[in-house]
Amino acid sequence: MASTDLERHRQADRLLQCGRLEEALQEFRAILDSESDPVGRAYVSAGVVQCLSRMGRFEEARDILQKAARQLPKDHTTRLDLEFFHACLYWDEGKCAEAQRILDRLLEENREFLSSPDGRELYRDIQVKRGISLTAFQRFGEACPILEEVRSLGLSEEQEGDVLCNLGACYYALGKKAQAKAAFLAALEAGVQNYWGIRAHFYLGMIYAESGSHAWAKQELELCAPNAAEAQLSSRDVFRLLAVVCRELGLEDEAERYAKLAEQS
Repeated sequence: MASTDLERHRQADRLLQCGRLEEALQEFRAILDSESDPVGRAYVSAGVVQCLSRMGRFEEARDILQKAARQLPKDHTTRLDLEFFHACLYWDEGKCAEAQRILDRLLEENREFLSSPDGRELYRDIQVKRGISLTAFQRFGEACPILEEVRSLGLSEEQEGDVLCNLGACYYALGKKAQAKAAFLAALEAGVQNYWGIRAHFYLGMIYAESGSHAWAKQELELCAPNAAEAQLSSRDVFRLLAVVCRELGLEDEAERYAKLAEQS
């Protein structure tokens, strides 16, 4: 890829990260039109796919991936990156079982390459997705060692937060409350926000409540409560637990208020 196109690719990436999807898509498509090398086209196509996926245009994104794969030599390792993007596309579409099948097959069929220095980054990304997927399927015993392993593989900032939160969820489900607490605290320290940031506060609230640290539990649950729905949490459950911890703290008025909010939720 020429230096001019490389700078345009970086600009398109910046637009994508800022959520300016139409502008990013237009820029990626323009770069794609000027790129003749099949490998270069494959990586620019990945940018197009990310834009289309976030816009909910999944079939169009799949067509782009398939076209990019057809232009590559059959044994080219870039095909593995495209397969990984294909799995991510299914994941974004909510088809987690299909994503898991692709990830498992990629790992099983390409162990030699994935264990080499050239395949290390793709191996990490596959394992991160597999660990998160297995957590979503509540296969905590399988997910836990995968998530523990990837922490040593040089995660990105975004991956670090997601991995820590999923690891915390696994530890909690497996009864390892101290490790779960440490994982969620580390995730919040790493700056995790939105879905997992809210859930991290909820898990910490439960952990503190179960250990008798009711003041800490109240603090965490109150951080979680306003945005519980964004993290697919039951507001009723959050308010009920807040009512319980407030009673334990002797805060009867607050306990009554949260109990009423639970009834109204």
